[in-house]
Amino acid sequence: MFRAPGLSVSATMYETLPLPLFGGSLGISDWKPADEVGLDARIKAMRNQMFDGRVILIHDLEVNAQALDTVIPEYYEKGFAIVTISDLIKLRGYSAPANVNFQYTSFPK
Repeated sequence: MFRAPGLSVSATMYETLPLPLFGGSLGISDWKPADEVGLDARIKAMRNQMFDGRVILIHDLEVNAQALDTVIPEYYEKGFAIVTISDLIKLRGYSAPANVNFQYTSFPK
């Protein structure tokens, strides 16, 4: 599996990388510091973007960890499991072939 930096891909990448490409987003700039994108905005985005089978990309920042402390218990209350992309693919019975002109962002039922 491969996640392109900045989620930027090209036809050459799709054609040559021997891996499936994955994306995912919260719909906010979660890589920005907390003074630019606050904790409440992150929590709201995490709540709004969660659905069964969704791939979510979250950058490694303290403020994102704080947001996750709030929303992970909510996800569990709703019956969600938090799994790796590899596990999600297996659980859903999907294949994720390489060399397709597509970035995988969810695996719905």
